Amino acid sequence: MGTENRRAVVTQEMDFSHLEEHILMRLDKALNDHEIKVYYQPVVRTLSEKLCGMEALARWEDPEYGLLPPDRFIHVLEKHKLIHLLDLYIIREVCKRYSRCRQQGILPVPVSVNLSRLDFEAVDVLQEVERIVGEYEVPKEVIRFEITESVLTEHADEMQKWIRELQEAGYEVWMDDFGSGYSSLNVLKDYAFNELKIDMRFLSDFSARSREIIASIVDMAKRIGIHTLAEGVESREQKDFLLSIGCEKIQGYYYGPPLPYEQCLLELKDKGIDRESPAEQQYYDEIGKVNVLSANPFDFHEEAKESEFLRSSDLALALLEFDADVQGFRAIYTNDACKKALKLLGYSEPQEVVNAIKARSFPAAGRFIKALDRTRTQGSEIFNYVDGGDYCSVKLKLISSSGSRSAILYSLTDISRNTDMERDRKLDGSLRHLYAIYNEVYLLHIDKGYLEVLTTDNQEAGERQHGSIKDIVTRYAAEKVYDEDRPHYLKFFDTDTMEKKIRESQKGFINAYIRTIDGHGNYSWKIYLAFIVKPEHVLVMVRDEDTAKGNVWNHYRKDYFMEEEKEGYSEDISPEILWQNALRWTELGIFWKDRERRFMGVNCKFLDYYGFHSVEEVIGKTDEDMGWHVSPDAFREDEINVLDKGISTHEVPGHCLVNGQNKSIVASKTPIYKDGRITGILGFFREVNNAERLKSAHPDLQEIDHLTGLLNVRGGMNVLLEFQDEYMLHKQDFCMISISIDNFRELQRLYGSAFCDQVLFFIAELLRKRFGTECALLRHCGDEFRVIRQVESREEAEKLEKAVYREVAGIHMIRNKRFTLYPSTGLALYSEQPVAGQLLRTARERMQANRRRHIARFRKNHPEY
Repeated sequence: MGTENRRAVVTQEMDFSHLEEHILMRLDKALNDHEIKVYYQPVVRTLSEKLCGMEALARWEDPEYGLLPPDRFIHVLEKHKLIHLLDLYIIREVCKRYSRCRQQGILPVPVSVNLSRLDFEAVDVLQEVERIVGEYEVPKEVIRFEITESVLTEHADEMQKWIRELQEAGYEVWMDDFGSGYSSLNVLKDYAFNELKIDMRFLSDFSARSREIIASIVDMAKRIGIHTLAEGVESREQKDFLLSIGCEKIQGYYYGPPLPYEQCLLELKDKGIDRESPAEQQYYDEIGKVNVLSANPFDFHEEAKESEFLRSSDLALALLEFDADVQGFRAIYTNDACKKALKLLGYSEPQEVVNAIKARSFPAAGRFIKALDRTRTQGSEIFNYVDGGDYCSVKLKLISSSGSRSAILYSLTDISRNTDMERDRKLDGSLRHLYAIYNEVYLLHIDKGYLEVLTTDNQEAGERQHGSIKDIVTRYAAEKVYDEDRPHYLKFFDTDTMEKKIRESQKGFINAYIRTIDGHGNYSWKIYLAFIVKPEHVLVMVRDEDTAKGNVWNHYRKDYFMEEEKEGYSEDISPEILWQNALRWTELGIFWKDRERRFMGVNCKFLDYYGFHSVEEVIGKTDEDMGWHVSPDAFREDEINVLDKGISTHEVPGHCLVNGQNKSIVASKTPIYKDGRITGILGFFREVNNAERLKSAHPDLQEIDHLTGLLNVRGGMNVLLEFQDEYMLHKQDFCMISISIDNFRELQRLYGSAFCDQVLFFIAELLRKRFGTECALLRHCGDEFRVIRQVESREEAEKLEKAVYREVAGIHMIRNKRFTLYPSTGLALYSEQPVAGQLLRTARERMQANRRRHIARFRKNHPEY
């Protein structure tokens, strides 16, 4: 080494030594004066290209050295075991930022913060984190902690305990730089992380070998239920590759470097990148569970079998996003195998198929949309169609829903080109053209007594692939078959006589016309055809039939096969006479309407109730024409559901104007069927009696809260009186604890009322499970609950109050959705002032006082808010 080089090294070592000394001397001042800034690097969802998170990174703006990157000072702080001061400072700054955004009504963005193993050795990390997060009332679901893989192999037992405590407290813990160490697989075995961050070095050398390793990591992570994020993404090629293998999130200079918060958001806005809402986060996290590299991606909610641990890219897969409001869809992901399969069918790209279905030029386009809609409501669907001579099978499964949007996993199999399919071995190739005509095909194993679905576009049938013939047929007849056709349907599927009837038929098959219900409540005609394929094996094929042929068959069957049914009537008591007497003498007001909701007839009770003199005053008019409902929307919506969906209503409460009075009624409505088609509405109503009207006007007169199943205010008062009597007789003291959720309105704003109803129900279930055997539990109103229990002392009551608080504050997740509850409680003993009403007021006032102190403490500590 030359003299100049030796001098340069010495100078550099002196600079490092001086910088280290400078960092140690100035750290406290830098933290107090906020010389250390938090920079944020965006994390973007691969499927949506929306901002789904940020990583908080430290940058030191030093007066002497200028902007110091982390690699200049982090190792110094770790060396001298001061890193916890920096990490807790970053956590506090992130919480301040969240609180500031909340005050401004800005949509929150989850942020991840790095933790060091040395943090856990220096302080009680969980206690410090809980103190800071609680001080700023930050939801725990928006703070994530990253722990570098390299530190996990040291003091493994302690690290496992610390990480588990953070997760049990409601925080997500991620493994940072996965793949950078030498024991990555052992780490995964020993730790249950929520997310893996794949080390950026795999992307820096973007070779085929690196891509294979990354794909294997994503595949493995999804199999054990861990979300995935790739660091160091710098190009569109890398981003597209990560999307293709199902990596959920990406971070890197492709979307932006670490920047101050406002600058980061501005740059993202300039790039057209929106922020992900909390509802979208849950939606996409559910989608992220799908492993597109798996040999069986449809089983993403179940534990994988050992035989499935073989990665396969041969299955043609896509993720479709279906919008029920507009009955439209788009492909948000398509793998290479699916693109290849579609090209073999003549489509240059997936969007061409989407456009063809929208334009109704695609084979079975209408059936495809209906299948998506059924999948949205029923969870899964299987259907088949013929496209240009190719016999195709489609499998659909619901992945996630948010509002009107549903993510649906789609797989396509071109059976014509796949000679290994089990279904090809079961069906002769010459029958394939029949699948363009027949909607459903069943194979009845008469000898074994079970039914197997070979193909269907009917979801109910698709779910009954290996059931008992008798059970399936009986259940389907009761739920789906028109009552007039039910006996004939059961007779057709009578396995004791089916083979004999087919063999005796000159045609070599038997057939029947049966009406079954569709998604709109109507019963449509279907023709069932059965023939023997081999001894004790009958093939049943089902397809839609036109109404004219069905009606001809119906009249034929009535004339020749239903004489025994007519014997049950006499001319003196026919159905017509029964109907006329029912209309005359019933205490119900009966009416019937056409499909336009116009009255076609009413009974005497109806006329008397409304004060009409003749039916002509009503015929041909709607409720709106009559003008007797102050709020007609609910009645109109019920009737539309009856006509369009076949949904019956039962005793729906409402009001109508009668002789100047707004009277309370309950009305029931059901479809009128003619030959299986909905032709109108049959309805009846009755006036609510005094007791019912009182309950209707005062729901608290019922004792059970309808949402939670706990006691309501009235039920709670009745129980309270029993506690009071016991105190009077035996001086048995009791306490009341009031508890409410301080951030409930914020939860409603972020996640909606429906989710918050789930939260209230979950709180009730938890209280019932934890305290239900010793306490009376009630929901007072809104987000306020009360707990009543007999106690021997104030200490016992205070212990119960703390337990109730801990249980409610400890709720962090419902249906895979993370959130944070901030409750306040108030305690009162009956012996303090033995009056029931005063007990209620005292407990509630103390709860509200705790809430006010809580708010005041927050404002005192944070005057800037």
